[in-house]
Amino acid sequence: MTDEMSPKWNLDTLEIYLSSRILALKEAIVVAMTASQNAIAKAENAVEKRFDAVNEFRETLSDQANTFMPRQEYQVQHTAVLEKIDLLTARVAKIETEKTTQKEGMGVTGAIILGAFSVLSGIAIIVGAFAAFIK
Repeated sequence: MTDEMSPKWNLDTLEIYLSSRILALKEAIVVAMTASQNAIAKAENAVEKRFDAVNEFRETLSDQANTFMPRQEYQVQHTAVLEKIDLLTARVAKIETEKTTQKEGMGVTGAIILGAFSVLSGIAIIVGAFAAFIK
């Protein structure tokens, strides 16, 4: 190369140039490391929030598991309630049958009483007429 085209490099200029480049690289690395640490902190915060939400969801499921009735226990209680309903239905049917029978019985009893009253009234009228006839 010719002297006109080549820069004027010597040890002093090379040292100054390389020192400035090294200093610039150090500054770039510091900026990159700071940005990286900020990004890591943000990512850690996001992950922490996500895990908080997941833990809250787990607590909700745990609360539900503790408060909800197991299927087997429900079936046992449901069967007991159905049996009680069947017993009550049978008792109501029996009571209705007895009331119907009593109403019919009252009708028969009423007819007997009315018939007896009619017969006694008839006898009283005949006795009254006979007494009037005798006098």
